[in-house]
Amino acid sequence: MANLSENQEKIIEAFLMLARENPNEKITVQMIADRADLHRSTIYKYHFSNIEDIIRHIRQILDKELVESFHQVLEKDITDDSALLDFIANTLLPSLYHRRTWLKVLYTTDVDPTFERYLLKSYSPLVEDYLNKLEKETVIGSHFAAQVVVREMLALISTWLTDDEPEPLSLFKKKFLTVFKMSPFDFLTIEH
Repeated sequence: MANLSENQEKIIEAFLMLARENPNEKITVQMIADRADLHRSTIYKYHFSNIEDIIRHIRQILDKELVESFHQVLEKDITDDSALLDFIANTLLPSLYHRRTWLKVLYTTDVDPTFERYLLKSYSPLVEDYLNKLEKETVIGSHFAAQVVVREMLALISTWLTDDEPEPLSLFKKKFLTVFKMSPFDFLTIEH
């Protein structure tokens, strides 16, 4: 995806601000145009064909770096789990923290009701490819394991980023890696 123009950035920011301010309301192109100080026809003619197109661009922006980086991980000779954990700690979490205001809107409003399903569908195949490349036998199979891993990652990340004041990246990174390595049963049996 090409870089966004200044007006496209204004449109996306206006869209996300409106969604944050009106989490359960339908956002219209006219509302966005008013907020971005643009004519509605300019948005349609030069930038986005509809609200779904804006959402599609937001998803592409969020995905671009992550998917490219993950494909680089898959191209390496993977011998253990460290490549995935390194990717999470040093690429995924910093990228998500950078876009935390966008992600909070997507997680906490009705503006993109299929957002979490989209993430699961987009990232589970990547994790499944990673697991297959490790050539580990799992009791549950790599497809099911990938779905569980991605769901757990999404739960941890959404809990972090939807907090009113998300922890700084450096603190959350340690917490994420610790929790990610534990099973849910560990939470019930861990001593305080």
